[in-house]
Amino acid sequence: MALAATDKHTQRGDNLRPPIDPARANFIGLLCATVIIAAFLFLPWYWTEIKYNGGRIMSDVLVDGTYKGFSSVHVIFIPIAALIAGGLAVWGLGTPERGMKAAGATFGVGLFGLAYYGHFYFIQDNELIDQYVQVGTGFKVALAAMIGLVVQIALLHPVLNDALYHLNRAGSARLPSIPQKWVPYLFMAVPMILYLFWIIGPTVYSFYLSFTNWDGV
Repeated sequence: MALAATDKHTQRGDNLRPPIDPARANFIGLLCATVIIAAFLFLPWYWTEIKYNGGRIMSDVLVDGTYKGFSSVHVIFIPIAALIAGGLAVWGLGTPERGMKAAGATFGVGLFGLAYYGHFYFIQDNELIDQYVQVGTGFKVALAAMIGLVVQIALLHPVLNDALYHLNRAGSARLPSIPQKWVPYLFMAVPMILYLFWIIGPTVYSFYLSFTNWDGV
């Protein structure tokens, strides 16, 4: 009798919808924000050379530099949107309640960032942009990641949430278990990778540049 009741309860529990997990959306938001910043600073925004990255284009626009005519002040939307989205994602990963709010706010931040692309393609009337400029890899990668900031909110939809939940359960059942001694190293890997990317890498590159004839731009 007790076994039948347990089976009935188990079946009823299996039919219940899993709770919405905003951590997936927040993780996608954090990933997209990181990609945007990296593409803006380390990939060519226009043409094919890294020296024409988004950081230089933005600085020229703000201080009336050489390449100010190839963009507009709206280019500042890109780093602002990425920094805000990254902060929201980190804040939202704390609790599910904050995660839901962070995902919704990240959606709005993504639309804010896409305003730059809307201005570039539909409003900007500078003939130099229409005729001579060629958008670079950073421009395209940041656009795709900015769309990701908008799309991430779809992961909160119950149907998609259910599909990902069952997919994760099926995948977890097939994956080998991680030894307990490796768990701390896995958590340490993420900040160590970021530290190498943001601190060690630029330090080594600056040391290399000190031996070259570089104009500082």
